[in-house]
Amino acid sequence: MTSSTRSARDHLAAVSAWDGADVARMPADDALAAVEAGAAAIHALQAVVARFAARVDVVCEQSPGASGYARRHGAASGPSLLAKVAGLAPGEANRLVTMGRALLAADAAAERAQREAELAAREAREAELAEANAAPGLSAQELSWDDLPPESNTPEPNSPAPTPPARVVPVVRELAPGELLARALDAGTISPQKGEVISATLADFTIDTLEVEREFVDLAPRVGLRKLMAHCFWRLGELDPEGLALREARHREERFVSITDRADGRVQIYGLLDVATAAPIKTLLDSMTTAALRRQRKLPQQERLEAGALCADALTDVALHAIGCDRVPRKPKTTVVVRIDKDALIDDLRLVGLADEAGVPLDARTRLTSVDGILQPLTASAARLMAVDAQVLPMVMGGGSLPLTSAPPSASSPSGRRSPSLNATAAASDAPRPQRSVMVTTSSSGTTTAQPTSPTR
Repeated sequence: MTSSTRSARDHLAAVSAWDGADVARMPADDALAAVEAGAAAIHALQAVVARFAARVDVVCEQSPGASGYARRHGAASGPSLLAKVAGLAPGEANRLVTMGRALLAADAAAERAQREAELAAREAREAELAEANAAPGLSAQELSWDDLPPESNTPEPNSPAPTPPARVVPVVRELAPGELLARALDAGTISPQKGEVISATLADFTIDTLEVEREFVDLAPRVGLRKLMAHCFWRLGELDPEGLALREARHREERFVSITDRADGRVQIYGLLDVATAAPIKTLLDSMTTAALRRQRKLPQQERLEAGALCADALTDVALHAIGCDRVPRKPKTTVVVRIDKDALIDDLRLVGLADEAGVPLDARTRLTSVDGILQPLTASAARLMAVDAQVLPMVMGGGSLPLTSAPPSASSPSGRRSPSLNATAAASDAPRPQRSVMVTTSSSGTTTAQPTSPTR
């Protein structure tokens, strides 16, 4: 795998057209064109640097310990070494390494696919020549000069009949996974931030991603980062529900919040949450922050607080409220029960053209759930977990499963965490059965099943 700065140099050459320009007085169109060319040069150069960063990280992983490569340069790991050398924040260094590793993997896959295609073309050519040699050919007397190549216009008398030149067989192959994205990053047509979104989404697909990769790469230059994220997330749910479900499970398993003391005496709170965990937190803090912004409209400009400071105050208010209560409220004060006949619901879906005769949704988007303020959609199972956690208990009756009752969450749970589940009764048997936590799910065909789940920790 060889590196190339050709694309970055080409874009930089375009920027150099404005060398010596009076920037303070240049037309806005020229300044915008310079920014566009400069950004493309930066993006292309970042793709090159990312590969080098990934190589440094690989070497640091291969030589751990006190005598390892990173330690010899005064760092604990590859990303920390890169952050020190390049003056990057730790998160930026990690993203650079992630991007570089993805590009190196795409380069390796492209080289492997090219070798395989060349080998197949060579074998096909050898088989074609072997077949031609085995067949009876034209003799020297039967071969006319009109059959010779165009450059042989002046044949020598009594010269042997020349052999036609070997036909060059072009190597045609399909793109390797990630190759199209790597080409776009190398060309500087999309930013590393957009490339990170596309790469992370493609990694979660469990189906072939060639066409969807082309779709994402074609869309990326024309839309902003947030719109690209929303498009990628929803396409994952539409085209590969299994991939979205696996992503949700991984995100929930990897969720965390870290509270650490900084060197300047402040406290840093950092975390990564799955959508189901983050949705109530984000909704509450957003609403409290918005209300606080409205309240300070009448204050002088110099006395107004930024949204970030108001959000921090809202988080403190919630914590003080919880500390001041004898018991933190765990359930709504009013229970609302809404009943609807399943057949009537399916009939309504058919009437508006959202379901077929069997009651199956026609559009994949109708099988997903959205949360206000959050880009990524949810699968139906994740939405049910959120609903049950809020004591909105979805139940579909009339199937062949055991009768179910919705028992409230245990107030004596050691972790104080509400269990997103329903409890199965032992109504189908006279023998006593221990209650188990089960999750009620409804498939796209309308059938209902109850699956055991592990207790919530």
